Amino acid sequence: MPDIHTFVPRISSSLLQADAPSLLTFNSAHPNISIITPSSPDYSTVHQEYNCCNTTVPLAIIFPINVAQLVAAIKYCTSQSPPIAITVRGGGHDAYGRNALAGAVQLDLRLMKWTKISPPESESRYGNATVTVGPGTTAIEMQRALDAVGLAAPTGWLGTVGVIGWACGGGYGLEAGMWGLGVDNIVGAKLVTPEGVLVDTDGDADLLWAVRGAGLGNFGVICELRLKAYPNPRYLAGFLIFPLVEGERVFGGFQRMNDEEGIPRNFSAELTVNTTQLGPSVNFLFAWITEKDEEVAAGWAYLGKLKALGTVLLDTVAETSILKFHEFIHTEPDFNARGYTTMHSLALPRLSPDLIRMVMDRPPPANGTSAILFHHAHGRALQIDPTTAWAHRDEHYIWTLCGFAKPDATPQEQEVPEGWSDNMFRTAFEAHLGLEKAYWSLSRPEHCDAVRYFGLETVNRLRELKKKYNPGNVFPAALPVLEYM
Repeated sequence: MPDIHTFVPRISSSLLQADAPSLLTFNSAHPNISIITPSSPDYSTVHQEYNCCNTTVPLAIIFPINVAQLVAAIKYCTSQSPPIAITVRGGGHDAYGRNALAGAVQLDLRLMKWTKISPPESESRYGNATVTVGPGTTAIEMQRALDAVGLAAPTGWLGTVGVIGWACGGGYGLEAGMWGLGVDNIVGAKLVTPEGVLVDTDGDADLLWAVRGAGLGNFGVICELRLKAYPNPRYLAGFLIFPLVEGERVFGGFQRMNDEEGIPRNFSAELTVNTTQLGPSVNFLFAWITEKDEEVAAGWAYLGKLKALGTVLLDTVAETSILKFHEFIHTEPDFNARGYTTMHSLALPRLSPDLIRMVMDRPPPANGTSAILFHHAHGRALQIDPTTAWAHRDEHYIWTLCGFAKPDATPQEQEVPEGWSDNMFRTAFEAHLGLEKAYWSLSRPEHCDAVRYFGLETVNRLRELKKKYNPGNVFPAALPVLEYM
């Protein structure tokens, strides 16, 4: 079966005439730009989604390989009468299938991948280094390019995550306590507007502000993102696993540590509840990042405090590098498996006794891959920055319920994790255990209320900017949803 990264699909005029006749003129004018439609023999392969639940069929998929082709595709779609709606698929994956709409052209940008580092190693001690990525670039690809010259940058904790979507949509990760969220590390971007005009945020401070938290399709298609890069730090990372029966003790103890002394900015963790090879477990995906050698000992000491919370079944924490640890996670099959995923997410003010008890009473189905995830936001991630549109700067946890079934699961097998995820979320929501604000990337579309999250003043500012750059709303799957008044 062909791989999207090496296979360039072509389409016949007869097939295009049958499936998407509105694109015949575009295909004649730009024969080197690849298109496929739902009837194409390779459609199911190249359109394959991370989440098998996402079955929306677009009008057609266009595969630009450079900015010029991207501009041509956007100009053509928006110049039609009526305009052809556009959605965008970048280098990563969206659990909710928001990159496709029926009747819309999907711009698949996975072939537009590049990583450029500036200034070069010979000209800098990395004090002001930046990395520029294309829309198809994934986290692991960026980290590999940076590591080759002694640099690193914050990313999400899965190597398969697309850098641009992750950063512009908030950007939580294992380095956020020390270096901030993805939005905090954006220093510039280039976008293609609906008219096909290439604009740079260097010329519009308001646009840069908006891209840093609300830039996923609202103002144009981001074709380049510039991010801060840092000298490779000292990095302790690994898994710390406790038995699930001690979960109440472990979670409660971690919250008490936070209440009594706070969480060090050097530390970040993903806390998970799932079934591992050791059985039902509570796990810390531990990371300690520091640019100072003298702070390494503090990382080992903090690990010791966490280990004292319960019976340690497994401790793999070791000194490594950001790249090596992300590559280790990237190769773990359970973290990158494709299948039927039902997700819900809430932001929590703290790990309350009621929530901990609910988690212990309703653990994920023991199929090995369903999980409850907690990410704790603290340190640099909470620093208020008026140059970003990002609004959630209070201390919080991002709580995500992932119900998972394998691709060959029967409908009955799919219902078990789906029902568990739905019921857990409904119970927590109705008990008012969550905050008004959420994390767009992990929250279901119906829970992404822009006014509730950003506040009316910020939303109105974003709407005015959208009227300037995208008055026709030609990217209807944008996040956050900014409806005109």
